[in-house]
Amino acid sequence: MLTVLLLMGGALLAPAEPPPLTAPRAALDAALQCGPPGNGQHEPVLLIHGTSVLPEENWGWNYQTWLAREGYHVCTVRLPLRSMGDIQSATEYAVHAIRTLHARTGRKVDIFGHSQGGVEARWALLWWPDVRTMVDDVVTIGTPHHGSWVAN
Repeated sequence: MLTVLLLMGGALLAPAEPPPLTAPRAALDAALQCGPPGNGQHEPVLLIHGTSVLPEENWGWNYQTWLAREGYHVCTVRLPLRSMGDIQSATEYAVHAIRTLHARTGRKVDIFGHSQGGVEARWALLWWPDVRTMVDDVVTIGTPHHGSWVAN
């Protein structure tokens, strides 16, 4: 995917139209895994895992279990290559997950990202402006919002 950045007065301008998703539809669909629908009192939650782990390793022993027990509809997205590949390609999986979860529930989605999963959430909202109206809250933990020297 070729991305062009426009700078105006120091501000980054996102595209008016979202770029197309290039990942195979079957792979995008298979990456989204959801638990029970919850009690309906909360917005659905999308958990986006960090670099080098899988959703069940990152979330299965903590937030996924706790949020479901509290009545939330919890979904995870499995990023390709344990999120160690191209961040633009991985973000397509987050975008598809947001769109799909919003369409299934008719509600805005809350996103919880760990490490690079927080960056995936930010990229999704920046480069695919259509998903902005589908998301309510974004929470990130351990996310390198200003880059990371260890990523080299």
